[in-house]
Amino acid sequence: MVHLIRRTNGTEPVVRFFESYNRNPGAQPHELLLVMKGFDENRVPLEYEPLLGRFPHQTFFVPDTGFDINAYFAAALASHHDYFCFLNSYSIVLDKDWLRKLYYHAQKKGVGIVGATASWESVYLNVKTDMRSQIRAGVSTSQRISFFIELMKFKRDFPPFPNYHIRTNAFMLRRNLLLRIRLGNLQGKMDLYRFESGRQSLTRQLLHAGYRPLIVGKDGNAYEKEDWYKSETFRQGNQRNLLIADNQTEAYAKGDAQLKSDYSRLAWGDKAAPALG
Repeated sequence: MVHLIRRTNGTEPVVRFFESYNRNPGAQPHELLLVMKGFDENRVPLEYEPLLGRFPHQTFFVPDTGFDINAYFAAALASHHDYFCFLNSYSIVLDKDWLRKLYYHAQKKGVGIVGATASWESVYLNVKTDMRSQIRAGVSTSQRISFFIELMKFKRDFPPFPNYHIRTNAFMLRRNLLLRIRLGNLQGKMDLYRFESGRQSLTRQLLHAGYRPLIVGKDGNAYEKEDWYKSETFRQGNQRNLLIADNQTEAYAKGDAQLKSDYSRLAWGDKAAPALG
């Protein structure tokens, strides 16, 4: 199990993760590999030692460049476990058997990746909807042309809705599949969006290779991509079936009814069923 710790985030996310990990150890034998990003001289500072020292672990140091995905791939290349589970800096595990449940479904024939959350959201549709709103509000002919050119770029890079993709905050897959994934040139945030939900996303590369992407819920069940909206894990209902939380699921949970409705609609379209408050 790989957990990313980024120096610039400070100790608060580390405290929250390890408190949850202490309560919910996963019920599956595993090695804990901590990817330490941006730590000078490849050394864990003193203030982190009480947080990390309670748990047997290995450390893997990377510079504070690129994105989480780059660090994950570097860790996988340096290790030789058959399966890897990756949790980002803001992950909070919510179930005592979370790792066992992910691993159980990850081993099934034909499964390429399992995740704690996923979405059908389409960046292309979001941009198209926003541009239409601006046009209705009144723009010049030159602005319309500029909008059209920009929209064609998003159409080239992102699939239409429903755009099936596992979110990369918490996911598991076999090492041999991970090393077949093409990262592309991850230079900016938009490159990261392309990797997570673009036409050559992590999920779509596995789909094109004939593998299935699954969400795994706290109930222990796995959900096929057409049924993800039923899982009540990400921006749906009160997310009662969520196995691993992160900053995005928390933003939804803390939002008012309007925000929940907006977020749920972006993720699931007419299948949205947000909590009422």
